[in-house]
Amino acid sequence: MAKLYVITGPSGVGKSTVTKALAERISKCAILEGDEIYHQVFGAVKPWLEGNHVKLMWKNMIALARNYLDANIDVILNYIISKNELENIISSLKEFEIHFVCLMAQKETIVIRDEIRPEEEQMHRVDVHLKKFKEYGFDEKFIMFTDNKTPEAEAEEIVLGKFKIN
Repeated sequence: MAKLYVITGPSGVGKSTVTKALAERISKCAILEGDEIYHQVFGAVKPWLEGNHVKLMWKNMIALARNYLDANIDVILNYIISKNELENIISSLKEFEIHFVCLMAQKETIVIRDEIRPEEEQMHRVDVHLKKFKEYGFDEKFIMFTDNKTPEAEAEEIVLGKFKIN
């Protein structure tokens, strides 16, 4: 049976890096980057602004995930996900094995990582992102701090099933 790996966390915690390290450990998988799916609509407003098409993006992400999973291809879904969106993913794809991890890091770590990014990719909203994820209240057993781990070690924990939901 194909597996769905859902990777989330605030900007700067290493979602994309861990996603790539995880993909290297899976023999056959599709990577669904939420930002890439969202920006398929040319001229779209930022996802946090009024007039966004986040609901359409989620509909497309779940449909794409289902198509790959039905073809027995594992899926790594990477995006900033709320608790409600996670529940929607789980209920929409409940017949598949689902793994969920919320990556976190200390504010200082995120600030350092953000400063390394090109200016146009810097978020400048570390406090907002960290507060939002604390408010989501994800179960602690699904949270992984990335401050002192390599992406390879993080990916290994995920692929070994530490964050399996069902």
